[in-house]
Amino acid sequence: MINHLFVFIFVILTSLFSSLLSASEANKTIKIKELIEKYRSDNNFNGVVLIAHRGEILFEGAFGYSNFEKALYNNIDTKFRIGSLTKSFTAVLVLKLVQEGKVKLDSPISDYLHYYRSDTGDQVTIRHLLTHTSGIPSFTELPYFRSAVSRINYSVDEFTKRYCSDDLSFKPGTQFKYSNSGYFILGSIVEKVTGQSFARVLKEKILFPLGMNNTGFENNLTNTPDNMATGYQGNLGQLEQADYINMSVVFSAGAMYSTARDLLLWDRALYTEKILKRNYIEQMFEQSPVQNYGLGWSIDMIGKGAGEKQLKNVTHTGAINGFRSKISRIIDDEYLIVLLQNWNKNTINEVHQGVIDILYQQSTFEPFNKQQGALFGKWILAKKQCPLKYKLERPRYNDKFQKYQFPYKVRYYGNGSVKIQYQLGNDSGSMLQTVSFEDRSDDKNGISIGFKSPQILTLTHCKILY
Repeated sequence: MINHLFVFIFVILTSLFSSLLSASEANKTIKIKELIEKYRSDNNFNGVVLIAHRGEILFEGAFGYSNFEKALYNNIDTKFRIGSLTKSFTAVLVLKLVQEGKVKLDSPISDYLHYYRSDTGDQVTIRHLLTHTSGIPSFTELPYFRSAVSRINYSVDEFTKRYCSDDLSFKPGTQFKYSNSGYFILGSIVEKVTGQSFARVLKEKILFPLGMNNTGFENNLTNTPDNMATGYQGNLGQLEQADYINMSVVFSAGAMYSTARDLLLWDRALYTEKILKRNYIEQMFEQSPVQNYGLGWSIDMIGKGAGEKQLKNVTHTGAINGFRSKISRIIDDEYLIVLLQNWNKNTINEVHQGVIDILYQQSTFEPFNKQQGALFGKWILAKKQCPLKYKLERPRYNDKFQKYQFPYKVRYYGNGSVKIQYQLGNDSGSMLQTVSFEDRSDDKNGISIGFKSPQILTLTHCKILY
């Protein structure tokens, strides 16, 4: 009788706990929907969102138009160009070849591309290419890339020789510098090693086995896929179709398209050994010594709260003419965030941060209603860092706040606002606040942002540093 009573109590408690979890997830879903709809109503998002937990979809929604001229709406199965999310697939393909014994991570380019210039090809390894530590300049930084190079058709070998073989910017392995050229070279190596086109290898080794039937690879020979979104640039109400780009130019660095649900299949596969053995997956998500980037993925830690475990979040963003994308995999909790947008407005990272804050709001944020601070002067945000580090000229703020290490970190969103974190003395917390600025300009050291008049920040929340 007592055993039956314990079983009954256990079942009741389990059911109650499950109900509480379900209610919590439902509340998060409501808040995420409100967040996305707010961005959409403010004309700051146009695309598809998918949020999943351990493979179960918590929220998915399609917003705005896939084609404005034809008044065609985005839907859950709309295909989007995913730009640099392609790099994660390229990395997995390369690791697949490593697993098969056809490529070695620490072998140089010259072992695979015999035409490549030997003075640099003998120094730069496959690992350097995967981690953006090769020192090979990115072809997208060429001053005439958009106006000329991006519009012309090239063979893979020709493009590699002409635009992926410049002098090294630094000794390989000593610095991080994001390089589309490096990932183009990796695609060229895949083709040389397999004797097949990159598109075919991608399909045979990843897309077909995973059932990713709405994902593919574009080049100058492919037709526009069915249900493909059109990319746009400019502001809503004054949109125009994005500038043309020959997809053979971005190749293995950015020529894929996909859907949110196909990227969910991709996410789930990376928790298994369907494509790669566990040790290679673990290598992929290890940071390089010089940057929070692994093998084809950015790696961040998310803080759940003071004294709690830090969660590994592996992400990648994509940007290609008229399209923005982001995939975020919080692998310790198995959350997935997919954001796909057929518009070049750069709000993807803001939306992503908003979703993260909702998913972890109970432990990430704590009330903090104590002081205020004021912003003056000129801020210079360093180039090509995320979040952007700060350099502050003429710092001025009220003497009573001198105990602040002011500021700590800055994120620039390009829409007239910045998000600023402050360190409070030697405490483990920081204040997070979004404020608008009055002017911006390019500076030799980065982006210059000016606050011409005092802006008072009311610091209402404390966010744990991570």
